[in-house]
Amino acid sequence: MPERFGRIVARAITLWACIGGVSLLLLVLLTGIGVFFRYVLNTPINGLRDVSQLLLLICVSGAIPHAARRGAHVAVDLLSLTRHPGARKTVGILIGASSVVLLGVVLVAMARQGSCGFRCGHFTPDLVIPFWPMYLALGIGFFLYVLQIIARRSADEPRSDADFQGLR
Repeated sequence: MPERFGRIVARAITLWACIGGVSLLLLVLLTGIGVFFRYVLNTPINGLRDVSQLLLLICVSGAIPHAARRGAHVAVDLLSLTRHPGARKTVGILIGASSVVLLGVVLVAMARQGSCGFRCGHFTPDLVIPFWPMYLALGIGFFLYVLQIIARRSADEPRSDADFQGLR
């Protein structure tokens, strides 16, 4: 069962990372078009900043869980200095649980802020796009990150003896 859950989480993260990659391509294309219109045609496009921010947030929200799945986040494994396996496992579980709780608090805060909408003044300045799509994109990314934390082992073993004091 845990292996199946891990595969489902990996597929969801890959799909969301692909959506983030497409948003990155659109962002590059949109930036190029904006530069052309601003400096060549001398007519800037109104609202380009708002759409660029939305695309950038989608890109970042896809990159966060994808980087966690691939182990690309910068981390210092202080637990490898502890030789007692029970202590390492206990601390690993505590760190994982606190990460899930903290990201849960972030998700709840983003849901509250995103649901407030126009009455609280949460919209972009140029095109008046409400912030809830941005909060939704970040929420999906953080939720997939939480699922990745749950899917991985509670206490990671050092990958090899070549690790230098737990630095990976």
